[in-house]
Amino acid sequence: MYEYYRKHYLPNNMAISLYCRGNFDVAKRYCEQALAIKEKAHGENHPSLASTLTNLANILIAQNDLKAAMECYQKALAIKKQEKPDKPEDMAQCEQDTADIQVGIAGLLFYQKDHLGAQKHYEHALVTYKKLHGETHPKVAAILTSMGVLMQNRGDLTGAMSSYTQALGIQQQTLGDQHPNVARSLWGIGAIQFMQKKFAESVESYEQACEILSLRLGKQHPETVACTREMTSAR
Repeated sequence: MYEYYRKHYLPNNMAISLYCRGNFDVAKRYCEQALAIKEKAHGENHPSLASTLTNLANILIAQNDLKAAMECYQKALAIKKQEKPDKPEDMAQCEQDTADIQVGIAGLLFYQKDHLGAQKHYEHALVTYKKLHGETHPKVAAILTSMGVLMQNRGDLTGAMSSYTQALGIQQQTLGDQHPNVARSLWGIGAIQFMQKKFAESVESYEQACEILSLRLGKQHPETVACTREMTSAR
């Protein structure tokens, strides 16, 4: 048992641990080692490869190798789409993993300014999260916030406001009024209100966001500083 664990699971677990500690170069080596072991044991399209490919993609993003990260995400997504679990609980986990990968791909596409591609993946993930977790789960809110940012960048202020507002309602209900994610949605709402020339409402939203971020993350945190800067400009 130990030998099997050491060979098949330890490299991947070490990669995750090193990634969390910020040691990306060594984490990448362990992750690539785990991937090679799994490919040799099970073939290149085995479902177990998807999680390791996703971990490797996250490491590559941290190293700013976005092209390689996208390749890992896409391969992981292709594997997950081919997977056909027999048990309902395994199918649910497969759908969850697929949605998580789509969120990762959407983030990269957004960074590359492929907004339509990003929105497609966000929408697929949103449908899955609602199916698995219900309409008011924090994962649903997180997707709505990301879609708000996306639509804001595309100039769709009405759509962005709708997404931010839905996200805010879910976050306040499930996370509490003082959670940083609540602040991020308020921040987005403040930005939209400013762009709509609703300056008094914008400042109020920014103030609420800055107060939460300052309390929960600290006054010198980059998010608090950025939000405060935007609030100052809105006044």
